[in-house]
Amino acid sequence: MPGGVGVEGEERRVDADAFESAIVRVERAVAGSCAQHTEWPAQVAAGITAAVDFLGANPSAARALTIDSRSAVAEDSDYLAMIARFAGLLGDGAPHSERLPASNDRSVVTVIAAIVSRHVLAGTIDSLSEGDPDLIFLALLPYIGFAEASRWSATL
Repeated sequence: MPGGVGVEGEERRVDADAFESAIVRVERAVAGSCAQHTEWPAQVAAGITAAVDFLGANPSAARALTIDSRSAVAEDSDYLAMIARFAGLLGDGAPHSERLPASNDRSVVTVIAAIVSRHVLAGTIDSLSEGDPDLIFLALLPYIGFAEASRWSATL
């Protein structure tokens, strides 16, 4: 379209708007939930629970964050930006001295995002909000070890 954005450009802008709206809303839910706790593992558990509950109740936001944002594989994709944003939240206050050598904040968030995206694709995103402790265990394991991650994930 001469002088215009074109259909493809318009779709990318709409997708970017949906992504930004979704990430702001889920970050707000996570931050509000984390603020209610003082211990880092409790904050992680509360944050994951809040994120999963939000995404289960808002499947279009889950799709925007985990599926639609992956259309660009470039270093500046929205998906990678989302991973970086949540990795920053996860790493803030994490007990880095106890971390297992092969783990990092981004890898933990990437695995959780992959699990969520599989649920979105399968149409089972709402089942994540039924109190699945595995995501909490997965998030805590590299930082606090098996026994403590099991204990914290079992408190759900």
